[in-house]
Amino acid sequence: MEGEWEVLTLGDLGRVVTGKTPLTAIEGNFGGQIPFVTPSDMDGRKKISTTARYLTELGAASVRGSKIPAGAIMVSCIGSDMGKAVIAGRDCVTNQQINSIVVDARFSSEFVYYNLSTRKNEIRHQAAGGSAQPILNKGDFSRLEITLPPIAEQKAIAAVLGALDDKIELNRRMNATLETMAQALFQTWFVDATVNVVPDGWREGRVIDLADLIRDGLNPGEFASEIFDHYSLPAFDEGRFPRPETGGSIKSNKFIVPLGSVLVSKAKSRHTTDLDARCPSREPGNLFNRIPHNDT
Repeated sequence: MEGEWEVLTLGDLGRVVTGKTPLTAIEGNFGGQIPFVTPSDMDGRKKISTTARYLTELGAASVRGSKIPAGAIMVSCIGSDMGKAVIAGRDCVTNQQINSIVVDARFSSEFVYYNLSTRKNEIRHQAAGGSAQPILNKGDFSRLEITLPPIAEQKAIAAVLGALDDKIELNRRMNATLETMAQALFQTWFVDATVNVVPDGWREGRVIDLADLIRDGLNPGEFASEIFDHYSLPAFDEGRFPRPETGGSIKSNKFIVPLGSVLVSKAKSRHTTDLDARCPSREPGNLFNRIPHNDT
């Protein structure tokens, strides 16, 4: 009946493909023009057309069963990046940590992408236990259910969400431009101007003279069912916002960060800048609305 939604599995939507890495010992497998997608390339983009590493035709041919076309939906299914969903912007190959769906034409691939992009926690919970890293294998991934409206509604919903994504991307680019301008100003004000002499009206000092080092902590594991805003380096890499996680999934003691604090990383992030973003505005009266900071 027109307007009815139906429940299918991901395997019903098209061909499911698990990626594979070509042998690195074979000279000539890498360094070509074919994108080789790994979870680290899933950096917040909706579509991935550029990657950190590329395969040659020889390398792609050695794992030809793992090649997927542009428009396929890729989902990370192993480790800490599990549940990330992206669209292939070009024909590409993925590694074994990614399961992909080559969606049939009778479904909207963008609708499937938006559906899966909201189900990260569910996908993590579906992962097989008993190993050092959680894994959602091809069979279990294929059996995940998805609720779909008729194709016309799929396309309409995807079009609305796509328009919003376009605006978000435009804002992101504007923010990146403004950040570059701000960094240039900071370089002028705080580095170049103080190389040889302290400018008039300035004085030298120490950070400790201006700020307090907060080291109040707690063990989130004692509140296993509570939701914490966990500001870790992976969360910073994803978008400079904390990642909501249950206390039971956070494995060590964390700092409680008061509202308005400035965070500086103590370990290397994939970004070249320090983890210096301010905590988002939260109600400071509730312990669980504060942001436990990853000490590692």
